[in-house]
Amino acid sequence: MAPRQAAEDKRRLAVWTAYLGASRLVESMDRATLDGSVRARRAGNLKVPDVNLAPHPTNRTVGADLEFLRRVCNWPLTVTRGNGKPLLDHHPLTHYAIPTNANPRRPVATYDRYLAIRQHADEVDRQGLFGAFLDLVEGLGWRVTAICELRATDVDLTASDARPHGRLRKRAETDKMGVTQWVPMSAAVRSAVLAALERNAAIGEAPLFPAPQRAGRCWTRFHAKDLLERAEIAARTAAVKREDHEAAAMLAPLDGSDFHAYRRAWATARKHLPLKDVAAAGGWCSTASLLRCYTQVDDATICCGE
Repeated sequence: MAPRQAAEDKRRLAVWTAYLGASRLVESMDRATLDGSVRARRAGNLKVPDVNLAPHPTNRTVGADLEFLRRVCNWPLTVTRGNGKPLLDHHPLTHYAIPTNANPRRPVATYDRYLAIRQHADEVDRQGLFGAFLDLVEGLGWRVTAICELRATDVDLTASDARPHGRLRKRAETDKMGVTQWVPMSAAVRSAVLAALERNAAIGEAPLFPAPQRAGRCWTRFHAKDLLERAEIAARTAAVKREDHEAAAMLAPLDGSDFHAYRRAWATARKHLPLKDVAAAGGWCSTASLLRCYTQVDDATICCGE
């Protein structure tokens, strides 16, 4: 399990322990208990030692904590005792309606936005690597952590008929879905990889994007997000200085996004391709998630008919 996910699970375990009590039996939970937890979280009334909880969390945050509890309770349903009976016969979350955001924020980064920010990418990064990194974000469609964690051995520049530009490996330990996969590179992705290697001559297990102050470690997604925000500010400031109000408006912060907006753009631009191929290349195990959360409606592909 990734360290970030382990920390999230530890936090959620602390939340449920604080609300239910450490000795609470799963069988004693009911719908009223779950409804009470939702009300307490929304009102900001739940206090957990050493855990900072948002005073007014979104439905998505509350729902994620409930989904964690559902997974925890699902496990004893599959484990049998010596007499052949499961540790748990049922639990109240099986059919419980987990809250979701009615209108989730899913902005898409336009190609023009990418180009404008790309012009300032390397000037905000002392390592001079963020330009190549942003090119990989735009060209691969991967989760940002998978790109941060790329190492030299994940790069195969050998050309073949099936892979004229080589391939990249996305490792299971850096992928949310836990899948190791080699993905053919496009010409643009290969150029970005070569640019990164020119700035950072990595070999073996050395990171393609090494952490500035931690030898042998890769960038974190938080470092990458910080660089993105700096590049956005630099691009927006430049647009204001040249009095290009249209460009400045186009570069306004995308609420609730960061790199997800580029992943949505990547998926949306490939709506004309086979769905399973897009999911495999971008790292989605579920085409349902790809369609629901990433592929967006756009004017170029809407057809109203006759």
